[in-house]
Amino acid sequence: SSGDGIVGIISLVGDIEWSIFFGMPSDTAVAASLKFAGFDIPFESADMGDAIGELTNMLGGKVKLNLDQKGVAANISLPSVLRAKNMTMLVQQQNSVEKRSFTSELGKFWIGVMARKQA
Repeated sequence: SSGDGIVGIISLVGDIEWSIFFGMPSDTAVAASLKFAGFDIPFESADMGDAIGELTNMLGGKVKLNLDQKGVAANISLPSVLRAKNMTMLVQQQNSVEKRSFTSELGKFWIGVMARKQA
C-alpha cells in the first residue's frame, strides 16, 4: 500500500501453518481504534500497536475457534504489529497468500492468510 499503514500478524501452527494478517491505512487505524477503545489513539503512539494487536488477536482467536470446530488442531501465537510507510508484502515461493480488501464505514482495510503450500 502507499502511505502510512499498520499491520497485525498472528500465526497458527499445528495441523496447519498459517499467518493471518490484518492491515489498514493510518486513517482507518485511527477510526477503528477510537471505535474499539472508546477514546482517541494517535497513529504514532505505542497504544496504537496495542489496539491493532488486540484486534488482530480477536481475529486470530475466531479463526482458531473455527478450526477447532472442524477438528484442525493449531496453537496461536501472540500478535506482532508493524507500522510502516509504503508496505509491500514479499512471499517466499513455498508459501501462498490470499488477501481480501474491504471498505467499511471506518475506512479501508485488508485481511489475509499466508499458508505453506502443500507438497
